[in-house]
Amino acid sequence: EQDLEEQIIQLLMTAFMAWPFFIGLRFAEEKYQLSRGRALLVKALALGFFIIYFYYGFGGDMDKPEVMIRYMALVLFGHLYVSFAAFREAPSLQNFWTFNQKILLNFLEAGVVAVILGAGLSLALLALQELFKVDVKSTTYLDLNIIVAGIFHPLYFLSKAPVPGEDELEAYTSARAFTNIVKYVLIPLTGLYFIILYAFSLKILISWELPEGWVSKMVLGFSVAGIFTYLVNYRMADNEDSSILSAFKKWYFPVLAPMVILIMVAIGRRISDYGFTEGRYIVLVLGIWIGLVCLYFILSKRDDIRIIPFSLAVVSLLAVTGPWRASKVSFNSQMDRLKGILETEGLYANGAINPSGGTVAQSSINEITNILYFLVDRDTQAVRTTLSIPTDVAVEVYPIMKTMDLKPDQGGYYNDGREYRTFTLLEQAVASTDGFENLKTFQLYGSYDNADRIINLQSDGAILLVAPPGGESVSIDVGAFAANLFKNKDGQYNIDKLTLPFEKGTIRGKVIFDNVTMQKEDDQYTIQSAQGSVLWSP
Repeated sequence: EQDLEEQIIQLLMTAFMAWPFFIGLRFAEEKYQLSRGRALLVKALALGFFIIYFYYGFGGDMDKPEVMIRYMALVLFGHLYVSFAAFREAPSLQNFWTFNQKILLNFLEAGVVAVILGAGLSLALLALQELFKVDVKSTTYLDLNIIVAGIFHPLYFLSKAPVPGEDELEAYTSARAFTNIVKYVLIPLTGLYFIILYAFSLKILISWELPEGWVSKMVLGFSVAGIFTYLVNYRMADNEDSSILSAFKKWYFPVLAPMVILIMVAIGRRISDYGFTEGRYIVLVLGIWIGLVCLYFILSKRDDIRIIPFSLAVVSLLAVTGPWRASKVSFNSQMDRLKGILETEGLYANGAINPSGGTVAQSSINEITNILYFLVDRDTQAVRTTLSIPTDVAVEVYPIMKTMDLKPDQGGYYNDGREYRTFTLLEQAVASTDGFENLKTFQLYGSYDNADRIINLQSDGAILLVAPPGGESVSIDVGAFAANLFKNKDGQYNIDKLTLPFEKGTIRGKVIFDNVTMQKEDDQYTIQSAQGSVLWSP
């Protein structure tokens, strides 16, 4: 059942990725008047690619960061491809801009209509449920809105799609409401963002302290939002009598350029201190891309806006292919960091890890733990090969640390201020069913509800919702339970420590975790993933 559910998810994800590709191919077919045979051949090749991707692209494990990054990069490429698929040659830039404006407005219109339709149908179901006592499952509302979003929205959008190459695209048209949104909302917000960023830059110069943490991501987000505003404003500035629109088009990239330096300094410091991760790699690549785009628009006299989606599409593909891809660079960087720390502490020599011959600094233990979590989560075979881990030792953090005579610190700071720990049973003990009538195993990944599961995560993992069949649901706050676990550095416990009892009315029971990964942020605890058993009566 789990395999079937995973296959359905992968099928839907593949369809979502393929949808914009085929739209782009259709636009190209219309624009370049491809013969029927040639068009069918191109579509057949594209279909073959997505069938292969469905079977092999997810690599059997969608939780791997490399799998999801590659998927998101291909989704981004597909959506960008729609914008320039019919404009590979050198057409009028006015035609290109108007075509994409129509696509954007049609997409937004379809979204508004879909929201209204989904809300209306949901209210109709609610009326049937309340007035006629029709049994409507809670999941039916979600299923209904998924159908509206996944089927109605794209069909409505495609029914109004423009035809590339039409003469009417040459003429400038823009809805007054859309122009006003750009003029009085998007541009002022972009300006406000840059006032904040320039003020922050001044603070850095005065204090002479380099930025760190989320600064580069903040600047990157504001920059991308500003580039989007520049694109939608491109023709408005030349056809609307507005000094605001004209000034924004003229000065946006010169004003953005110094912020690229801030991005590079911030992410450069993080990489220098902690090495590459996929997130830092993406920030660095996008920072370089924004810098090159700025340079082009500052120096170029033509300002060919096709450069923006086309170059970003190329960058998105390059970032997930070849030996320079994000996952490969990140893994190698963290492996180099790990070997450097191990060599410094005398734990690595001649290509293999060695037992500790003395006291190892706690800060080094913490870093070793964090890096091992990162590496093991990505490629266990490469970890075994690179560190020459014996075949009788599992490629997991605790066993690897044990071979070095180290007691692992289960903490891991993958995001600033967020500490992650995994707690497991010392042995896979069999839960005692004494006094309980029912037992059922479970697996949890992320905070989403599944009505067919006995246990779910809510409030982003802060609440466990146990729902025994035929009984009343029980909500369990995991805060106190997690706080007790976090008090100790050891990640392995006996069954008593990993048991969470519950009781409500006539229902009583306990949750026994085989393993549970938890997050601590500002003294708030949440469950990220878990597996184990639930016992209950009656």
